[in-house]
Amino acid sequence: NWQMSRMKPLSRTGSAGPTQVEVAGAAAQVLAGFPFQLNFVIPPNTPAGPQTVQISSPYGSSAQTIEIRPVSPAIFLLSSGAPAAVNQNGALNSPDAPATRGQAITLYTTGLGVVQRRGNLDFATAAVEATLEGRALTVQFAGLAPGFPGLYQINLIIPADTPPGLTQELRLRVAESSAPPITVAVQ
Repeated sequence: NWQMSRMKPLSRTGSAGPTQVEVAGAAAQVLAGFPFQLNFVIPPNTPAGPQTVQISSPYGSSAQTIEIRPVSPAIFLLSSGAPAAVNQNGALNSPDAPATRGQAITLYTTGLGVVQRRGNLDFATAAVEATLEGRALTVQFAGLAPGFPGLYQINLIIPADTPPGLTQELRLRVAESSAPPITVAVQ
């Protein structure tokens, strides 16, 4: 996703019709548009490096160069600032709803890079590693969240012998890139 607020202002010479986005000359899927924000999916075969994003709308057009990286992992944060982490029972992970040791936790992320289709799922091809308080976690799945273009999910197992804690540091590494750390609660 790319926010229009980072781009140069639109010129006022557009034609009527829906908003269209091209990245490196290829059409991008537009997911949603809001005042000062446009959500779209970078086409999967876009090469890494500087690429031009061209936006055309009834209000005008604009072009901006952006840097495409093979991976650029980040864990989504909710409006409260808490990570988008869901316990196996479906509750949002928080000090009031900690993860159960021995069960899975799902992180909603971005920037895992290229995926490969296997069965009904799109798996990330880059190596995905996670640690909780420095201890390696088992990655059950890392890839696109089914039915949500551009949204990745990572399913991790919290070891049964993990000490409990309400602010445990979780770190995520994809290939040679690290996401900013988050805290999760474990009972």
